[in-house]
Amino acid sequence: MASKRVTIPLGDVLTLQRGHDLPTQNRLSGDIPILGSSGITGYHNEAKANGPGITVGRSGNSMGEISFSDKDFWPLNTALYVTDFKGNDPKFLYYLLKTIDFDQFNSGSAQKSLNRNAVYPFEVEIPKSRAEQQRISSVLSALEEKTEINHQINQTLEQMAQAIFKSWFVDFEPVKAKIAALEAGGSEEDALLAAMQIIAGDAQECANTAEGSTPETAIGGKLTRLQAEQPEQYAELRATAELFPSAMQDSELGEVPEGWSVLSLEDLCTTITKGTTPKKSEIAGASDPASVPFIKVKDIANTGEIVQEGLEMKWLNGCDQPS
Repeated sequence: MASKRVTIPLGDVLTLQRGHDLPTQNRLSGDIPILGSSGITGYHNEAKANGPGITVGRSGNSMGEISFSDKDFWPLNTALYVTDFKGNDPKFLYYLLKTIDFDQFNSGSAQKSLNRNAVYPFEVEIPKSRAEQQRISSVLSALEEKTEINHQINQTLEQMAQAIFKSWFVDFEPVKAKIAALEAGGSEEDALLAAMQIIAGDAQECANTAEGSTPETAIGGKLTRLQAEQPEQYAELRATAELFPSAMQDSELGEVPEGWSVLSLEDLCTTITKGTTPKKSEIAGASDPASVPFIKVKDIANTGEIVQEGLEMKWLNGCDQPS
């Protein structure tokens, strides 16, 4: 049986109140989150509101930003906070508020401003049953948690990629490993294996980070197993190590790997420019079918991912024409 839904003013769903001032000099060390217009801005030793709670940014660029706290918190005066959920599930209302475009309630001129009295008449559709609200919020919470975990993994991998780039192309660790092996009396093969250990170690650390597993340090033994069990990957690793020289040379930027050059961006490309957006008149008047998507800033999420749903299309033969 489908749950009964009702359409009622937001003011019948919850009560909002302006937050409380708390100057930086008055904040004391503690674990109580301080929620401002865009979320947690610090911590204090005293709470002004019981959790779970919701805040809504009420001014500036963060107007309409929705934040949730599952524990007692201090809502700042840059935000509104819910003082009465009127029998509704707090987490459900959190997700409900996130679907509302609060820009429509902007009462400011030079700076955005949100008045709670302008919000109250806005009608929303909600399940009448709190149990149904909780079922919905539990599903959304699980999805949100998974998204956050993936975001954290992506951030960690990005940091690892930067660390690998620094190891290989700033600190020149594979080159230095080869030099150290040769200076210790080793052969060219020994030098190559030393570089392979550096490269494999960096890759292993990145893989362990992605999987959340414990780092493995016996890289030498892994190379032997890799050669026996996965010869193609071993060959690829060896080919990568062979790209690094076994000596350094002086340059205007200091020592760089032998055979490498110091160049400017002008030496490497013809043009560096910003992207261009096709005019709507060009798209509307195009004879060819729209088949090439183009990306605007709004199409790039905070995680760096491209939001496919909002992509506009441009005709194929005109994809290189500037607007």
